[in-house]
Amino acid sequence: MNALPGLWIVAVLVFVIATAPGSGATAQTPSDGSAPTLHDAALEQETEQLLSRIAGVEEVEVALTGDEVILTGVADDPELIDLAGSIAESTIGAPVRNEMRLSSDFAVRLHGAATRLGDRLERWLAFLPLIPLALLILLACIGIAWAVGRWKRFYRASTGNPFIGDIVRRLVQAGIIFVGILIALEVLGATAMVGGILGAAGVVGITVGFGFRDIIENYISGILLSFRQPFRPHHRVAVGGFEGLVTAMNTRTTILTTSDGNTVEIPNSTVFKTPIINYSAEPRRRFSFEIGIGRETRIEEAINLAVQTLRSTDGVLNEPPPQALVSQLGELRITVQLFGWVDQSVTDLGKVMSSAMQRLKTAYEQRGIWTSPHGTYQPGRATREQGTHHEPPIAKAPGNGQVGPAHDVARDDTTDQLAAAAARQHPEENLLAARPDGR
Repeated sequence: MNALPGLWIVAVLVFVIATAPGSGATAQTPSDGSAPTLHDAALEQETEQLLSRIAGVEEVEVALTGDEVILTGVADDPELIDLAGSIAESTIGAPVRNEMRLSSDFAVRLHGAATRLGDRLERWLAFLPLIPLALLILLACIGIAWAVGRWKRFYRASTGNPFIGDIVRRLVQAGIIFVGILIALEVLGATAMVGGILGAAGVVGITVGFGFRDIIENYISGILLSFRQPFRPHHRVAVGGFEGLVTAMNTRTTILTTSDGNTVEIPNSTVFKTPIINYSAEPRRRFSFEIGIGRETRIEEAINLAVQTLRSTDGVLNEPPPQALVSQLGELRITVQLFGWVDQSVTDLGKVMSSAMQRLKTAYEQRGIWTSPHGTYQPGRATREQGTHHEPPIAKAPGNGQVGPAHDVARDDTTDQLAAAAARQHPEENLLAARPDGR
């Protein structure tokens, strides 16, 4: 307990010594954490002498008043005012309020401008021997990028996707050229320009993006379609109200060749946002048609005969099996809907369906089953509906029981040939992956 008064005295002395201002201090930091208080005449004089050595700077005065540093003077160039402020802050170690002004003397201002231009000219003259070397490096990189860009087959084979391969090729070219620009700027000692170049490129990119929004949207949609691969060349699709064979896809449009030989170009953005029906994704495809029979007809007999006729029709697959269903019971007729499957790789859907319809019509007539699109024949009277007169059915056709002649149901490649010819007109623009068969 007797040692406590001595410890208190020592603590008070340490606090006084620690907080007392030193004779050579340049700044005092208050206990409340505010800015330091500056009051050193020697520091003011030292800073003024240092700034007076700058050519073009005159009447320099540095005032350290309280917690504020004020810099005044006259300069013949705006850059010198900023330079003097930076030097004063680094020398004093505190923020400086720069109140220097430009000289109002025209001759002095002219001299400052000439000095500034002269300095810049000297720097450019120093770079002059390096400019040919920088240009040579840049040209060499452009040549390498051009040579690398000609390996289109390599990029398409390595990515497995023509569109993505083309994008990778262009990115590699751009990367090589960008590296060449960086090396050229490093040779010239102007790497600081890279930030300005990138900033300007960003502004230009935003402006171009707004101006060419539709083109960019189609390009991006083409990339996404290339990733998704919803179709391949010569696939039969329906999109945007059009149906045809896929001929090609470029960076802007998807090209279809219709069955009548016309070419349709659909914007990629429309293709991407519109539901697509791909009839060629599965080789097997189902067809259906309706036929009307009289109400007096035995439905079981009509359905069984229809299924047998479909099974015996060339091009109709046994698996999945053909079907015949009653879809409507009308006042004058019964509607039977028939379904059959074909293999599109070897037979033509339209031909098979046409053959099936003809054979079924003949089979029904041979059995005495009346068929009509609008009404039905009733024995003893003629029925008129919508102005159509229906005559009695013809007698059963003589013969050996065969139902109609054989029909050609082979696959029709006419549209495929037209699509292939259209694709060959622009081979470099076709960005679709080839089918497994190489077509």
